[in-house]
Amino acid sequence: MWKILFIVLILLFPINTMAKSPATDELVDIAEFAKNNRLTIEEWQVIIKEQLEENTAINIVDNLKNSYKVTMSEDENIIQYQTEATQIEDAFTITYRVLLPKNNLGHPELIVILDGYFWDEFVMELYQAKIDSLNKSYFSEKERTFSWLKVKQDDIIVNNTLIDEIIDYFDLQEVETQLDLTNNTKGVIKKFIYGYTPLWDNKITINNIANNIQVASTEDEKGNTEYIIGTPILIHEY
Repeated sequence: MWKILFIVLILLFPINTMAKSPATDELVDIAEFAKNNRLTIEEWQVIIKEQLEENTAINIVDNLKNSYKVTMSEDENIIQYQTEATQIEDAFTITYRVLLPKNNLGHPELIVILDGYFWDEFVMELYQAKIDSLNKSYFSEKERTFSWLKVKQDDIIVNNTLIDEIIDYFDLQEVETQLDLTNNTKGVIKKFIYGYTPLWDNKITINNIANNIQVASTEDEKGNTEYIIGTPILIHEY
């Protein structure tokens, strides 16, 4: 649903993006917030995308074939090369995709996806080292990065109290809350909170309003709440 929402926003509104500051990593910041609030991190994902020249994209595919098993698939519009998800020290996986549009329908694109299911100091160090390596090997500071993590409460916390903690911790501005009216599950309440934090340069601008953080909360019929915190907006790659 997140990816659909993001695509709809792109189609409906002009969006401007800004590269993130090299000294900032949004996932690390969000994970630190979770740690400070005794929240258990259940899952996280970082998606890095950059448009490329065709010869650069082809060279990357050739380089990936030297180190990974690469599969190719295609449809009438695009050729996709993808590596298998590769485990990094049993801490997280990394997957590479290279998209080559046909008939000059767009720019080739490199997509790197990092997926993890827990977080601690060891994972953070491996993650930061891998990001540094990716930046040196593949990206040119023109990439777009989307990050999110899913957390659960270890203690009983009032839903609005945690949202207030997020607003205060990240100094959120332009805060907007929306209920998910498409949800038909009885007893389940879903809502989205959008805002802008000056802590990060990475952002999207819709109708002259900057956004770079989104929180999705899902409360079940027993009052248990799951939170997904993402930046600049929630999307998911499979």
